[in-house]
Amino acid sequence: MKKYTVIIILFLLVVAVVTVPSKQQYAEWLKGHIKEESNSFIINFGVDLLGTTVIEKVTTCQSYVVLSVCTTEISESEKIKAAGLFNNFIPLQFPK
Repeated sequence: MKKYTVIIILFLLVVAVVTVPSKQQYAEWLKGHIKEESNSFIINFGVDLLGTTVIEKVTTCQSYVVLSVCTTEISESEKIKAAGLFNNFIPLQFPK
C-alpha cells in the first residue's frame, strides 16, 4: 500500500512541475477575469487590444517549482495576486 502511495505522490509532483503556468498564461487569465467583471464594450475592446501587453509589463511572477505566484501592481497600494498550479490560477488578492 505504501508503494502505491509513494508512486501516486511522485506522479502528482511530476504533473504539478510540468503544468506550472507561465506569465503569458497568467496575463490571458487576468484578461479574461477583467472582461468577465466588466460590462463596458469600451473596456472589453481595450482589454482585447492591449490587455496582454500591459498586464505582462506590470506583472512579476515567482516560480516555486510546483506553482507560480504572479503579482500585478495596479498602483502603489493596489495589487492583484494569484497562485498558478496545474495550469489554473487561484486568486489570492484583488483590489476592492
